[in-house]
Amino acid sequence: MACSVQCAQDYVSDARVDLIEQLKNLPLIIEKLYQKKVLNNTEVSDLEAIPEKCRKARKVLDWITNKGKDACLEFLKILDLERKSVLPLKLHTWISHFSFGEESDDIQGPTSCHEIRTLLKTKAKEILDQQCKRSNHFFGGNAKQKFTYIPLVLDRDTEKNKPHNKVIHKSKKSKKPRGKKLRSYIPKDTCRNTPEDLLNSQEKSILLVGKPGIGKTTAVKQMLYFWAERHDENLDFMFYFDKNVLTNIATSNLQSLLLDTLIMSNADLRQKAEEITQYLEDYSEKVTIIFDGISGFHDNNILLRIIHHELLPEAKIVVTCRPETEDDDFFDWPTCKVYVQGFSEESIYTYLTQMPDQDPELVNSVVDNPALFSLCHVPMYAFMVAACFSYYTSEGAHKQCTATELYIRIFRHCIQRHGNKKLRHLDAHIKDCKDKILLLAESAFSATKLKTINLEFDYSDSCIAGVFLRSVSVVSPAFARTFCSFLHNTIQEFFSALWLLEKPQKLHEVLQLCQTEEYKHMKYMIPFLCGLLSETTIPLLKCLFPPDQPKGTCHGFFEKVLKTFLHDEPDEEYSVDAVFLCQCLNELQSSEACLWFLERVDYSLDLSEEHLDPHQCCAVSYVISQSRDKPVHLNLENSVVSLSGLKTILRHSQNLRDLSMTLCQVWTAALKCEQQSYLINLLLLCGKEIYLPIITQKALHQQAGEIITQSADPVILHLCCGQNPQQLSDAFCRTISTWLPSISSVHFTTKQNQRESCEEWEKRVTLFKLNLCLQAALHQKENVQTTVKKVTLCGTDECNFLLDLYSHVKQYETETGRKVLPALLPVYQSTRAEWIIDLSERKASLLLEVLKLQTVKKPVELSGWSDEESEVRSFLQCLPYISQLRLAGTKYIEFVVILFHEAAESERQTGQKTLELLTSMCIKSSFPCGDTNNHIQSAFLLDLYSHVKQYETETGRTVLPALLPVYQSVPAEWIIDLSERRTSLLLEVLKLQTVKKPVELRGWSDEENEVKRFFQCLPFISQLRFAGTKDIEFVVNLFRNAAQSERRIRLKTLELLMSVCSLPYGNRNSYIQSDFLLDLYSNVEQYETETGRNVLPALRPVYQSVPAEWIIDVSERRTSLLLEVLKLQTVKKPVELRGWSDEESEVRSFLLCLPFISQLRFNPRFVGERHIKFMVNLFHQAAESERQTGEKMLELLTSVCTYSSFPYDLTCVVVVMMMMMMKVLTFW
Repeated sequence: MACSVQCAQDYVSDARVDLIEQLKNLPLIIEKLYQKKVLNNTEVSDLEAIPEKCRKARKVLDWITNKGKDACLEFLKILDLERKSVLPLKLHTWISHFSFGEESDDIQGPTSCHEIRTLLKTKAKEILDQQCKRSNHFFGGNAKQKFTYIPLVLDRDTEKNKPHNKVIHKSKKSKKPRGKKLRSYIPKDTCRNTPEDLLNSQEKSILLVGKPGIGKTTAVKQMLYFWAERHDENLDFMFYFDKNVLTNIATSNLQSLLLDTLIMSNADLRQKAEEITQYLEDYSEKVTIIFDGISGFHDNNILLRIIHHELLPEAKIVVTCRPETEDDDFFDWPTCKVYVQGFSEESIYTYLTQMPDQDPELVNSVVDNPALFSLCHVPMYAFMVAACFSYYTSEGAHKQCTATELYIRIFRHCIQRHGNKKLRHLDAHIKDCKDKILLLAESAFSATKLKTINLEFDYSDSCIAGVFLRSVSVVSPAFARTFCSFLHNTIQEFFSALWLLEKPQKLHEVLQLCQTEEYKHMKYMIPFLCGLLSETTIPLLKCLFPPDQPKGTCHGFFEKVLKTFLHDEPDEEYSVDAVFLCQCLNELQSSEACLWFLERVDYSLDLSEEHLDPHQCCAVSYVISQSRDKPVHLNLENSVVSLSGLKTILRHSQNLRDLSMTLCQVWTAALKCEQQSYLINLLLLCGKEIYLPIITQKALHQQAGEIITQSADPVILHLCCGQNPQQLSDAFCRTISTWLPSISSVHFTTKQNQRESCEEWEKRVTLFKLNLCLQAALHQKENVQTTVKKVTLCGTDECNFLLDLYSHVKQYETETGRKVLPALLPVYQSTRAEWIIDLSERKASLLLEVLKLQTVKKPVELSGWSDEESEVRSFLQCLPYISQLRLAGTKYIEFVVILFHEAAESERQTGQKTLELLTSMCIKSSFPCGDTNNHIQSAFLLDLYSHVKQYETETGRTVLPALLPVYQSVPAEWIIDLSERRTSLLLEVLKLQTVKKPVELRGWSDEENEVKRFFQCLPFISQLRFAGTKDIEFVVNLFRNAAQSERRIRLKTLELLMSVCSLPYGNRNSYIQSDFLLDLYSNVEQYETETGRNVLPALRPVYQSVPAEWIIDVSERRTSLLLEVLKLQTVKKPVELRGWSDEESEVRSFLLCLPFISQLRFNPRFVGERHIKFMVNLFHQAAESERQTGEKMLELLTSVCTYSSFPYDLTCVVVVMMMMMMKVLTFW
């Protein structure tokens, strides 16, 4: 507090100017200097002869400084002793800051003052010890006994903290003063201000402002601790008054206020009270007074006079208050304002790790949880979280934990410690104390309603109420009075909510009171009440309330809250406090209530002009997460959001509508703050994406440009348009173009309710992108390719954009005479793998110009076309630059007809091989859709033929000859559904071929005329294949008609049909063929029985040629069917069994098949115990049959089973052996 560095001579010299102008009563000073033998008679006489005051003062200072440091020291002592007479108030602080050291014993004050200082230091240590004991009680006696200060963020930037410079605005009159107490984010401690710095400063009036529990008391108690522990010979005094004392001050006398409590038990000091008081008044610069938690002091004359320095004018006055008190009581108080903002991230971690017996895993689980960690930036919440650690597991700490749940756990923890109960007995103990707890809750409710923290509540130290209360005695000459209060006003609100839960009939009254100016503070009980009604907390309170009671209260409760705080037609006097309601919903943890709320606000959360801390963001995030399938619009215009809070909200970004616009609002507010570190971290949080409004100030663009260009990695730029898209100006375009080297892609976003039509908006955006590329071609030629890629990366049709870019550049060249296109050549030569164009919207001539820029041919897909002959001819000129032609749409056949006609006409007129060029593109397997799908190509060519014939009939023109090369080349296989197309069409097309090709039927007609006409197609078919479920029936009908046709017209129709049907399904799989032929035989037999016609002879050649091997599952088919089919063979063939029957009749029937079988085989995949059993049964039945009939059945069976690889085919044996070898190798 005093200067101990400068010597007296330097100290006087530094203040020379002020002393010459402001020294008073010079004759007194000269006389004192003469008495101390600093001046002699001659010097005094010379000074008396000088009439002017300033000259006289200058002469005194000259002689004093020339005489050395001893003379200057005596001079300073005189000024200190006679300060009231010789110095103005401004210089009182100056003289008090000089350290007189051992030479100043005469001014150390009377002994009584030293005794008072000793008592004050003792009392200070007692206050600090009491706080440690209270903390120790919460931690079971394991807390540190010594007061420990964890650094708080103390912000002295008053300009930044002025209301008009904060984002929060007072225009929202529903915002209560208490609302500002909860609006803070985890601060950065950049200035590193400490309470000691404030104490040692020259400021005489210090105001510490902060919301409840933020650390104001901790800061001033650190001052108290620093003073009490300091060993300093200088006599100084510190008086500390907390809120309990300040609320109950009844005296109007300075002496009573400062000394009565201290000297009441000391008779000697009581007699010297006036002497002490007089010294304190004379040397008020040695006095520090702390008013901790002052409010509404204007009616208290003594406090008012001290604060305004009417009493103790040079004393250091330190005041702590809440934000609303600052606005109401200290708005015009000349002071050093310090805003207490709670713990920084570093301090939170330090606080949690320094708590006793903390598991590091539990600490880390809270640090990693944004909800809990952000809550801890308020020291009171950090204290509760730390005290509740014993209730958490590492897994539990990661779960969403509401503030109410924390209070409930601290409530239970306190009662458990008080009763010294085991956890399993805690509920019973609370139930025994229920009456006392509810009595305390009622008293808390009454005090809250009266807006006071003082409770006239009688309790003893052993009473359970003593766990939550602290008492204070107010002493006056006439009487002593004791009050009690909760450890913190939020605990009082928690108990008030408990009382409301006990008395639900008062809910309506409280909700009505919350809307009045006098009782608006009561609304902050509502979040606690919501938390008490939550399904997660009801089990924790079952010892106080039956489970049905909270559930009954909860029914319809939040609907009443919404009706209270939501108005259908809000006016200027009232606006919805959405943050408050979100906090209520977060405490309630009810999805149904969230949906009610969201429906009432039309799924739109207006949080504009808010200052959201992480805990509030957690509440908002919870409400958003409950929106289910309907997204929520979040308005954060002019709002400041902490990074951790924004991260919490973005976890549910899939539930947000217009997310880009919301992030744009966040970025706009952040850019206005111009905090570089915040912007950098925001960029990282957004995944290297920055959202920038188009309608904004140049300063914001400049700030955004610095962030983008200084980023180590490329940034994704989102440009968000407001209500005036015309802001996509040329100047803005030039600004963006300078950022492009640091940008990976550019995206454009507009509001869903944009007034401008979507088509107009797209045109403006396209023009803006074109200008960006033009700027790159003009000024950044080396980056032009990457620029085009960046602007077309998302939401842009690259083909159309490049065509537009060509037109835009040509227009610019025409208007300016400058050459730009050469710079764009690399773009057109390397960008596109294929071109997609709609010739119904663009001129073919434009496509031609762009294709000419290529160095290699590329595919072109037409998504639309024009019927104008001029456009068709222009497109034909593009063919030399096209590698492949594709068509998309439904009417491309007409276009192809016209295209071939014009190609033929062009070739006839010009001699150029246009038709050949066009044909070369149409004979590829991928024509017309770019997919090698024979079915699509077959359908296209069939339809094309029909349209060509119709076109020739209507116009008289000849087109088909031009198409012959196409039909002679593709498809590789014809696929047709004869149930949808006439067979005659297929016949006409097949006749155009030069070689036979396979035909697959995917449908057919049962009409005899269609079947007979299909026979005419057989000479042009190399192979006939079938697909569908009715193919057997069709084949039977086909062969029947073929046989009849052959007998009638003596054509070898049946032979021809047999030649193309040798492989049913076009598949060489013996199992498929076997299955088909067995079914075919059954259908033929049924058809012959029903009609009397004989079809089987016509099919005999089929059964004599295929399959190479019969495969049958005897468990699914009758063996007699196999026997009948085998009899049709001319040579024996192998038979493979994939299933078998245990019926004796089936086994015997199978023995009858043996004369027609060359080898009997089994598939290894189907072999098992049943296979062995079947073979045993087979040999038994063969032996029995041979014994009964004399036929050599056993010998016959043995002959089909005696090949070297029995019972498997040789190929199967090789496969099985390879599989076994692979398993062995894998094992090793």
